[in-house]
Amino acid sequence: MRKKYYKMIREAKTRPAPPELSRYIVSYSCADFSGIDSGLSQTNKCLPTGMAELIFHLNDIRCFSAESGKTSSLIFPRAYLVGVMEDPVFWRIPENGRMFSVRIKPEYIKLILGVNISETRNTFTDIGLLPDRSLVTLSDKLAECSHFNEMCILFDGFLKKRLSDAADPDDYLISALEDIRLSGGKKKITRVSEDNYICKRQLERRFITEIGYSPKAYSKIIRFSSVIETIQRKAVFDDWHEFIHIHGYSDQAHFIKDFRTFAGSTPGGFRA
Repeated sequence: MRKKYYKMIREAKTRPAPPELSRYIVSYSCADFSGIDSGLSQTNKCLPTGMAELIFHLNDIRCFSAESGKTSSLIFPRAYLVGVMEDPVFWRIPENGRMFSVRIKPEYIKLILGVNISETRNTFTDIGLLPDRSLVTLSDKLAECSHFNEMCILFDGFLKKRLSDAADPDDYLISALEDIRLSGGKKKITRVSEDNYICKRQLERRFITEIGYSPKAYSKIIRFSSVIETIQRKAVFDDWHEFIHIHGYSDQAHFIKDFRTFAGSTPGGFRA
């Protein structure tokens, strides 16, 4: 008998990082899933953003991968660190699952967590496997929180303590990453290197070693993320050619190729 999947009610909340922490993190999110007994959520899709993310399941219910064409599913850990992704991630979660996540700028993962985010390129790492056990303790404390606001305050405190114990890096890699993000991925890498007084080859080495991607590859991810943000803000576009040009694509074929790479579908399929 074919198993039924029930549409579920999903309550999701997102808030930006507080101003004093916005240099390091982007936002907090929390999602509660409820529905019919033995139900599963619809397939959700997480798209590349150019950021790292910490994800915490707040009870024993875990989400699992839901890629079409695959007969087996990967069950995600209780809490895990997601690196900078270039592939979309498809997932489902059983009813009553609860999740809390923190989107973090990848250049600060080493400062905050003591690990190199390049080692988690396009994948994830169970926080239980990281050398710092305080994340496991944090995960347990988050699970005890009843409200989203409590979770955000708890993580704020955790992060502020970490930052007080560490020297804040301030070098050309951080500046170059911000340049790329502020331009929506459109700034030429030669210009990025010139503006940060570093040769292009040295910049590329630092990116690959510490972020996991070359500056050009990272810029493509950021440009795609900028496209998605624009699409989500505006439902109808009068001139798609202008849209493509504004986001720095040379032509429609270039735009569709990159979009399919990062979204797993064409722009038309994504909006359907």
